[in-house]
Amino acid sequence: MTATSQAALGRLLAAALLLMVPLHPGCSCSSSGGSGGLPGPSRPRALPERTVAELVTPFDVHRRDLLGPNDHNAMYGMRPKIIAQPDGSSVDVLVQDEGVDLDMGERNRAVLLRLSPDAGGYAVTRALEVPLLDHIMGLARASDGDYFVASAIVESQHRELSRSYPGENQYRANVVHVARLSPDGTVRYEVDLDLAREATGDEPEKLINPMVASTARLEFGGGELALVHGINTDPDSNGTRHQKAITTVLRANDGAVLRTSSMWVSHSFDVRLFHHGGGFMELHLGDAYPRQLVFDRVSGTARSSAYPAYFIKGATGNNNTYTRLGGMAPITADPDFGYLVLFATERVTTEPDSGKVGGPRDLAMVRIRRDFADLDAGELAHLDATLPDVQDVSSGGTDRQNHVLFLTNHGATGDVHAERPKLLPLGGDTYLVLYERWEGDNSGSYEFTGVHAQVIDADGTVLVASTDLGAVHLPRGDDAFVLGGGGAWVTGDEQERSLTLHHVTRTGDSVALVSSVIR
Repeated sequence: MTATSQAALGRLLAAALLLMVPLHPGCSCSSSGGSGGLPGPSRPRALPERTVAELVTPFDVHRRDLLGPNDHNAMYGMRPKIIAQPDGSSVDVLVQDEGVDLDMGERNRAVLLRLSPDAGGYAVTRALEVPLLDHIMGLARASDGDYFVASAIVESQHRELSRSYPGENQYRANVVHVARLSPDGTVRYEVDLDLAREATGDEPEKLINPMVASTARLEFGGGELALVHGINTDPDSNGTRHQKAITTVLRANDGAVLRTSSMWVSHSFDVRLFHHGGGFMELHLGDAYPRQLVFDRVSGTARSSAYPAYFIKGATGNNNTYTRLGGMAPITADPDFGYLVLFATERVTTEPDSGKVGGPRDLAMVRIRRDFADLDAGELAHLDATLPDVQDVSSGGTDRQNHVLFLTNHGATGDVHAERPKLLPLGGDTYLVLYERWEGDNSGSYEFTGVHAQVIDADGTVLVASTDLGAVHLPRGDDAFVLGGGGAWVTGDEQERSLTLHHVTRTGDSVALVSSVIR
C-alpha cells in the first residue's frame, strides 16, 4: 500500500469514528486468553407497537447521504442501514435505530418489521427488536420462515484499535454475532463468530473492525449461510492495519462454521452476494490485490478460483477506482453465458491529473460464462470477448483490455455521471437497472438530478429506455430487491420517523414508480 493510499484510508477511518465511550466492565476471553471487554448482544423481544414512529428512527438517505461523484467517501462502501427481504407481497425490513443517544447511556438497537399490503399501501404487521451488538450487518430468511440476523461492534465505541490491540492471538467475544430467530423472536441459536472461527482450529484471520471502509452482506442458500464484510488485518511491520474482505460460511441449521475464508481482496470497498449454482457468488470492488471487479463461488465444501470481471484503471492501492459496484445476476436461457455483471465506470481509460473524476461515468455490463469455474482464470476465457466496447487500460501496472457493453452515453450530454447502480433480475432474462444521475458544471461541483430506471435483456439490449423517476435517492449501503414483478427499495425519513417503499413496475415499453409511505 502506498503512503498516499494509507493516508486516504486513514482519513476515511478518522471520519467514521464516533465519540469514545467508556469500556463496558467485564472480560470477554477466548481460549487463547485474549481479553476484549466487549458487551454482549441485546436480547430479542416482540414489540407491540405498530407504527414506525413508535418503533424506530430510520436512517434518512435524503438528508444523511448526499455524496456525489467527486466526494471522497463515495469511493467506499457503506454499512447497511435498512435491509429488506421480500416474502411474497410482504417485505421484512431490518432497520438500524438512528435515534439512540449513546452519550445518555442508551445502547444501540435495531428492529425487524414486517410490512404487509394494506389499503393500497403497506402497514407494520409484526415488530421485533433483534439481538444486536452495535450495528446491523445482514438479514436473511430460511425456507421455513426463520430469520438470520448478523450484527457487529463499532470498535471506536468501546476501545480504539492500536498496534497491540487486539493482539496477535487475541480472538475476542462479541465482535460479530449471528442469530437464527423464529418469526416470533425465539432464539434458535446464536454464534459468537470470532470465537467460533477460532474453534475450527484453522488459525483464521481475526474479525477486527468489521465493515471498515466497506459494507456487509448475509445470504442463505443450500442449507448454508454466508457472511462477507470488510475487516482490518493484523499490523504489518510498520504497525499499519490494512483493510480486506473476509467470508464465513456456516451450516444454517445449527450455526457450525464450515469455512473461514474465500478469495483474497484487499482493499475490498464494496461487495454483493447471492446463492446460485451450488454456492454463494460473491462480487467485490477491489483497489489493490486485485485491482478488479472480482468474483468467485464459495460454499462450505468448495471454492472456485477468483475470476476478474473488470480490470480497473490506475495504480495498485489507489483508493479511487473510478467505478461503482452495481450487481451480478444469473442468466437462465443462454447456453454459454450464465451471469451478467453491472457497474458504473468512466469511458476514459486514463487517470485524471488531479481530482477524483476523469470523465463522465456510464453504466456498463460484462457477461460471464456459465462454466467459468471449469476455466483458467488467467486466460480470461470466462469473459464475453464479443462485447463491442473495448478499453485498453493500465491496471495495477499491467496493460489490460476490457470488453464491456456501455448502456449509457453520458458524455454526449455533458458532465453527467451514473452513481449507486442496482441490478434486479425480473424473470425471463430481463433486468431492471436503477441508478442515480448526477450532473456537473465542469468545475468539480455536482448536483443530483434524479433516480433513473431502464430495462435490459441478457444481451444488454435496452427494452425500456432510461426513464427519470424523480428526485428519490437510492441507498448506497442497502440493496434494492425484486417485488411483484418489479423492483423496489426502502428509504427512511428521520424527521417524520417513517419508511417509504419505492416500487418500480414495467408496463410494455415504460416504467413507473409508486412510493408508499409507512408511518
